[in-house]
Amino acid sequence: MHSRFWKIVALSAVVLVAGVACAPPPTLNEPLVVTTNADTFDGVCDLTDCSLRDAVAASNALAPAAGIPNRITVPAGAYTLSPSTPIEILKPLIITGAGAELTTLDVTGSTIAAPSGVFDAKVAFVLNGIGVISTDSPAADVLVTCEGHEPRPVSLFNVSTIGLLATSASCNATLVSTAVSGPATVLTPFAFSASSSTLPFPSTTITPVRFSLVSSTITGPSATDGSTQNATIDIQAPDGAVNIPVDIAGSRLVGVGLQLGGTNPGKVTTNALSSSFGMTGPDGPLSFTVGTGSIAKLVNSTVYAGGPAGALRIDGSLIAESLTATTSGPAIATSAGGTTTVRRSVLSSASGATCTAPITSLGYNIVVGSSCGTAAATDVPVANEAALALGTLDRWGNPAPSLHRLPLVGSPLLDVIPPGLSTDPDCPTDASGGRSIDARGILRPQGTGCDIGALEVEVAPPPAG
Repeated sequence: MHSRFWKIVALSAVVLVAGVACAPPPTLNEPLVVTTNADTFDGVCDLTDCSLRDAVAASNALAPAAGIPNRITVPAGAYTLSPSTPIEILKPLIITGAGAELTTLDVTGSTIAAPSGVFDAKVAFVLNGIGVISTDSPAADVLVTCEGHEPRPVSLFNVSTIGLLATSASCNATLVSTAVSGPATVLTPFAFSASSSTLPFPSTTITPVRFSLVSSTITGPSATDGSTQNATIDIQAPDGAVNIPVDIAGSRLVGVGLQLGGTNPGKVTTNALSSSFGMTGPDGPLSFTVGTGSIAKLVNSTVYAGGPAGALRIDGSLIAESLTATTSGPAIATSAGGTTTVRRSVLSSASGATCTAPITSLGYNIVVGSSCGTAAATDVPVANEAALALGTLDRWGNPAPSLHRLPLVGSPLLDVIPPGLSTDPDCPTDASGGRSIDARGILRPQGTGCDIGALEVEVAPPPAG
């Protein structure tokens, strides 16, 4: 009897599992389609009358199927949306237009005061392929807000904004292939990431849990006449956090200073790869400052301009590898409590001392003058910047927007570092061991050795035969 009972149970389990395995997948909610350009609202989204506001309300009433966000399609056209209170997003939602140039959303006339926004993201929210404009003056509109509640992920893909105060406030913001024109990009970001985007930042202090830029251009804010202004982004660790990551790759910062840690207790850890930092904007010189207790590593990057206070100001720790720093004032100003370690780099000042205090050289550096302290045996001193024979600031075929200076024929930077084994820290040649590259992704070495600085000059292979 017991044997028969367990056979029945086992057979039932097999049938149950088979039934589950064969069950059809849940049907996704069909996209809601906006059919009117006007900012009307009756709470119904049907084939003849569905405004964007109606579509959001209808989405809020739908349960996302299989964990997939609800979707709203906004066809090509010019739409208006000027609410007096934020429009709540209560269910995960993706709003997709026909492209930023074809589908435009005009939020002029919104009476919502920042940091509140046109949309209030109570859950994850995505905008894709939409242009958002406002002609309110001065700029006052925020597109999406998470103010007053837990930060939610807000993502903008292929979006352009013109005339807004900011794209988001107090959210986890991700921007991809997005162009922002206005005084700010985000307000008080909890976490921020931008890729392949062009963004302005005002002078502001932020305490994000992470900050990331990839292949993006960052400028100061836009003035009313359309020009840009200087800005300093002060990134501090929130609540004494010990390791806030700031990652910058293939990006260009121009007219934007950085203050990385040093004010709040805690530590900001910055990695900048293949990026450029223009430390003078239209309003004067700026600095890349590593605060007390924080660390920055600059690799295959370029720093230019600056002023008498120093382009790189180090109160914490700086590690520079394959850096090209050609500045107006001191390239590196290291305080009594700071430490600076440099290898394979170019350090130059057009006026005065290149360094304000001795640095630690790990070799293969080319330095203008003797102000940087005791040179390593492989360092190459030069008398002035002209002796470096560097080309102008340019992309030099770079797929990313960062700017660099290419060594010209006869430059002392060329082929200085002899090739080594895969474990060589300066010029490894074994591809299986991770052969090094320059700021553009060009393999090193190209000639008889590796070049010093951010760029490696390409050498054409000999003709076949």
